[in-house]
Amino acid sequence: MNAIASFTTGVSRRAPGAWSWAGLIAGGVIVFLISSTLSPRTMDVLISLFIYMAGAVGWNIIGGIGGQFSLVHAAFVGAGAYTAIMVTREPLGLSAPMAMLFAIVVGAVLSLIVGSFLFLLRGILFAIASLAVSMAILAWMTIWEFTGASQNLSGVGSLVPRRPEQFTWAVLVVVVAIGISLLVQHSRYGLRLKSVRDDQEVADSLGVSPFWTKLRAMVISGAIMGAVGALVAWQVGSVEPFSTFSLNWTINFIVMAVIGGLGTVWGPAIGAVIIYYGLTVLLQGFPYVNLVVSGLLMIVLITLLPGGLIGGVKQLYERLAARRKAQQTPQQTPQPPPAAAVPAG
Repeated sequence: MNAIASFTTGVSRRAPGAWSWAGLIAGGVIVFLISSTLSPRTMDVLISLFIYMAGAVGWNIIGGIGGQFSLVHAAFVGAGAYTAIMVTREPLGLSAPMAMLFAIVVGAVLSLIVGSFLFLLRGILFAIASLAVSMAILAWMTIWEFTGASQNLSGVGSLVPRRPEQFTWAVLVVVVAIGISLLVQHSRYGLRLKSVRDDQEVADSLGVSPFWTKLRAMVISGAIMGAVGALVAWQVGSVEPFSTFSLNWTINFIVMAVIGGLGTVWGPAIGAVIIYYGLTVLLQGFPYVNLVVSGLLMIVLITLLPGGLIGGVKQLYERLAARRKAQQTPQQTPQPPPAAAVPAG
């Protein structure tokens, strides 16, 4: 059985929900159709929003569904961004589709290499090591002459997609990222991944390899991050290590996933809308206010809604459904015990 077949085998027909797939496809088509009516400013804002949505969804595959608190994902974004710019330069001079493909492959390969030794660790040690790897890669990029060291590296203008093409690519990337998350969430592999997240020892005793299960999720997540990095590079038109490999990418993705609903499919995307558009764009004139509000929002949600907004909505729905079911259940009127028979005289 090939890799794709083994990945999709056992996908439940009803678990992902027809509404999720229909909403995902319909939303992508609608956004694509209205793109011609958008102003350049609106299109640019939506491209940034889709970048954060795809990034949060991609991180959630390993961080939420897989339960591994990874802080190395900024390195995957940076690797994808640099790849997308460098392959457009001489001597390659590749087109945008090939640049996107190379960015995805580089993100996946780097995540495979990094995950191969990071997953020898667990818990807080894994998180610290992933942060150290991210910072080490950033430091290396500032001195690597092959990529221009700390200098700004621009792509070939004629090969970097213009705003409308970037918008199309951004819609495609976020739709594919959410679709992959749906498959992971509701497949047999996703069940194994969640079993490793919940209790690694028990999963291992049942024949599920924690190392390979987590590594697979890291590669899927890294590939999505490579695509996100390509979008980032195209939007800016150039790359340099301090912003492209910035830890802020990882932190933003984590905050968005936690606020929307860690481990869910739609939660990270909703969290991206709330954090980026609801706080960053609408409060862009108050740069410190949005930081305070986002911090307070995280504290409130973690305290009152540990499952994020999606988890809170689910709990509310379950409570209302249980109350409705209780009201619809007919009350049984207790019957008096039968009278004792009186023997005939």
